[in-house]
Amino acid sequence: TFEEFENIFLEKRGDMTDIFNAFDEIVGQKRAAGRIGTAIGYEYAKKSLQSFEARGTKNKELEETKPLHFKKITVSYLKEYDSWMRSEGKTTTTIGMYLRNVRALMNTAVKTNVIKASAYPFGVGKYEIPTANSIKKALTNDELKKLFAYQPEPESPEHFYFDLWLFSYLCNGLNIKDILRLKYSDIHGESLIFVRAKTEHTTKQRTEIEAILTPIAKQIIERWGTKPVQADNFIFPFLNKEMTADKQHKVKEQVVWQINKYVKKVAAKVGIDAKMTTYVARHSYTSKLLRAGISIEFLRQQLGHTDSKTTLNYAQKIDFNTKKEATNLLTEF
Repeated sequence: TFEEFENIFLEKRGDMTDIFNAFDEIVGQKRAAGRIGTAIGYEYAKKSLQSFEARGTKNKELEETKPLHFKKITVSYLKEYDSWMRSEGKTTTTIGMYLRNVRALMNTAVKTNVIKASAYPFGVGKYEIPTANSIKKALTNDELKKLFAYQPEPESPEHFYFDLWLFSYLCNGLNIKDILRLKYSDIHGESLIFVRAKTEHTTKQRTEIEAILTPIAKQIIERWGTKPVQADNFIFPFLNKEMTADKQHKVKEQVVWQINKYVKKVAAKVGIDAKMTTYVARHSYTSKLLRAGISIEFLRQQLGHTDSKTTLNYAQKIDFNTKKEATNLLTEF
């Protein structure tokens, strides 16, 4: 096809048999689509792979300009790269992130005939990307009860950022980027109806998500929402229409940092010994409803996942007391 011809031969796109050129291509696509966080992830992965290629050399800058052809990335190459990253102190989570980006580019290379399918190095019996053991990220019912009972100093920064954490939890575990993008036009009666930033440019996955606005969520909007209340205005006072995608990403990172800082302080005050982050709100939303008997399919739709396996990753692992209670049921007749 013309697309395959361009990928391999068109000079203006660079040598697409070189994975570093492929990295530059995907980074440009993601930035153009406003997916700055994803673009940065690819940039980090490229830099890591370049450092691996330049290991043991004196002039690393010169080495990092050399091409790396897809055909060189074999099972043994990936295993050696994996071992090198571990020797450099990279965590299993980081290694997995980098190699999933490499795999995505390898998938494209197969589709565009840059490499043969038989040379594809990922998968069962080949190289399998490591996954980290999940750490408890969801709060228990007692811990959630403590948080909702806490009363911050009115109108303080702690009050503001703690409210944003609660808003995330109450609204389907909504991530911070999507919270910042919410507009008053997304409010429809008792609901928020929106499309996740992560999927708005992918036609196959673009689906509207509905989050029911609880009385507490409504109070948070009334307390901190921008004024005047106009359909095209952002609900929360962080973004504006003139901001570039890069600027929006920086603002989002700053808001996440502030929320994490204050919610950790609140947790310490109420006696919660857990690593509190914005992710905990999303995981706690899922685990809380699963414990209440809500179906995994319902939660999949509410979280905007395409696969229920992803949803299960957000669920808290079953604790010892729950397992013990379940086991006791075996002899209750």
